[in-house]
Amino acid sequence: MNLYGRDLHGLSFKGAMLNRAFLRHAVLQGNDLSGADLYGADLQGANLVHANLTNANLLGANLRGANLTRATLDGANLSGADLTGATLTRVDLTQVNLTAVIMNKVRLVGAALWGVDLSGAQLQGANLAGANLVGANLSGANLAGADLAGADLAGTARGRQNRGEPGANLSGADLRSSNFQGADLSGARLRGANLTRATLIAADIHAELLGADLTQADLRDANLSEAIISGAKLDRASLSNAQLTHTRLNGVSLLGTDLRGAILVGTDKEGRPTQASMHGVRANGQTQWPLTMPSSMTIQHDE
Repeated sequence: MNLYGRDLHGLSFKGAMLNRAFLRHAVLQGNDLSGADLYGADLQGANLVHANLTNANLLGANLRGANLTRATLDGANLSGADLTGATLTRVDLTQVNLTAVIMNKVRLVGAALWGVDLSGAQLQGANLAGANLVGANLSGANLAGADLAGADLAGTARGRQNRGEPGANLSGADLRSSNFQGADLSGARLRGANLTRATLIAADIHAELLGADLTQADLRDANLSEAIISGAKLDRASLSNAQLTHTRLNGVSLLGTDLRGAILVGTDKEGRPTQASMHGVRANGQTQWPLTMPSSMTIQHDE
């Protein structure tokens, strides 16, 4: 079925058989496509703003550059679909099958993705600013160059105890140059993640960063209290004015790292003394230290 560029606005396709239909650049704004079979359909560049795609089958569909702003996708199957460059602003994807979806450069501003399984997803250059990713599984996902400014990736810590969601899993994720400014990463798992040159200014990072690469990351004013960063690389990173009390920094590399104004020693809510754990830290002449240091620490000085 060839409906290239057709204005189909206002028509109902509820439960329609549209598998492999050619709907490139078609106007389907506000259309009822609930329960429709769009298996393998070509919807590249289509206008699906406010469309109703409840329980629709979009398995393997081509949605490159399509506009799905505020579309309803409850129970939809997007497994294997190509959403490269598509716009899904303010869309709720919490009940959508996103297995093996390609989402490079997709716009998911303000989208609801809490608890969604995005493991291994291709999200290079995606815009996830302000998105809700609480409890999402992004293990092995590729988010190189993604924008996550203001995104909520909180888990059970810091105000999430009653909701009990697990933190987002970004273990091994490629997050180079991603923007997490002001993001809440409480309880998130970032073991082995690549955060080279990532922006984490004023982010809450009560998270696991074992072996993560934070080379040249911007962590100014970040809250890393109780974070586990052992074995991580923080070479040439900026940690000025960061909160690091109770942070595990054993075996980290701090070559050329800026720690001026960072808080490594303090007290907890009961007034008991606290300090970062810093044994086996690597540093050099370019490492810039705060005025107050932990009483017990060992440093390996590199030239």
